[in-house]
Amino acid sequence: MELSTDPDRRGLPLSIVLPSFACWQGRVSSIGRSRCASSEAQVRCPPFTPRTRGSRFRHLANRPCSDMASSRLRDIAITPVFSAIRFILPVRRSALRALTSERSRGEAMSDSGDFPRALTIAVGMQKGGVAKTTNACHLAVALAERGRRVLLWDVDENYGATKVFGIPPEGFWTTMSVLKGDATVEDAILEYDDPELDVDLPERVDLIPSSRLLQNVDAALSSVDPFYNPNEALRLHIDRLRQQGRYDYVILDTGPQASPTTRSSYMVSDYFILSLIPEKQAIASLPDALEDIQLARRTDRNPRLHLLGLILSCMDRRRTLARRYEEMITDRFLQSNQEPVKFKTTVSSAAAIDRAYNHRQTLLQFEPRHRVSEEYRELAREVEERIAHHQAFSRATRQDAFVRSDLAAQQGVER
Repeated sequence: MELSTDPDRRGLPLSIVLPSFACWQGRVSSIGRSRCASSEAQVRCPPFTPRTRGSRFRHLANRPCSDMASSRLRDIAITPVFSAIRFILPVRRSALRALTSERSRGEAMSDSGDFPRALTIAVGMQKGGVAKTTNACHLAVALAERGRRVLLWDVDENYGATKVFGIPPEGFWTTMSVLKGDATVEDAILEYDDPELDVDLPERVDLIPSSRLLQNVDAALSSVDPFYNPNEALRLHIDRLRQQGRYDYVILDTGPQASPTTRSSYMVSDYFILSLIPEKQAIASLPDALEDIQLARRTDRNPRLHLLGLILSCMDRRRTLARRYEEMITDRFLQSNQEPVKFKTTVSSAAAIDRAYNHRQTLLQFEPRHRVSEEYRELAREVEERIAHHQAFSRATRQDAFVRSDLAAQQGVER
């Protein structure tokens, strides 16, 4: 990995540059020979009351509802994941001072309008079982505890976030309803403070539920419009939320499948957060995830998409192998300022999360003083800090571009 050593080129959110991933076609190399030698390795049904026709809710009563021995550690493929990745974060000293100012270190949002509202954050990974839904739900609640208004949008056909809060998808407008045009995005929002809503949503967190019907979204939308673009399925609705300015954050809980909603999440998001657990197969999926982000960032697609960071969760530090994975991800998956791409906060494994889900709550609601609850609060602080850094750099970049343009125009006039 090539790392910037220029002190004037440090401290900026991520801009990804990826080489070819041809070496990853169905095989993974051992790290036995290269782990020390290669410098490139531095890299969850409550009752509900139907409403009248035309309301936000609908009643569809007729709708059916290895572990590995530590002795094999050298055979685990980790190094190639990192050796194929390079991060470049150009930044000037003046921008760095803005990034590290007291305000940048504090709240990322303000009522003064310095930062845009309805920032869209997609949480995902091209693999199931890596705690995407857990991280999306808990991050939404943790941000709400910091005073933010958050919309959690379940765009996964497995509707994990919907099940976390015990919401019966057959009783409400869902993501599928919005995409088919049966309801507007405002109709589908379940508000936490709605007195008629018999669902216990966290304070300041609203939700758009999903359902299993979403797996047929491609065929359903094609039958309505043969020329529809699946990669743009969410754009109109996200733009509408941005125009309203009602939410500070829109968090998209994506699925592991390359479904229209998952692909569209890449195309409409401002930031992307990777969700990972300390297991070999999960880590081996990193190149595919990074390549998808890079493809989505093309200038004719979504060039503003930024990889905000990586959440390592389900961490059991009693396991030597898990600790080794954490060390490798932290030490080798780096930004050019030598800071890890992984968030500093690692989320521990906890059986209490499943107990909370049995009560249709997140752990921050169920056991607010639990150690993992505190970890998610710290993670939310990190997320806002990185967003503040990126927003500050974006302002500085726009200002510089304006100054250069103005100087060029003046020189043209003088000539």
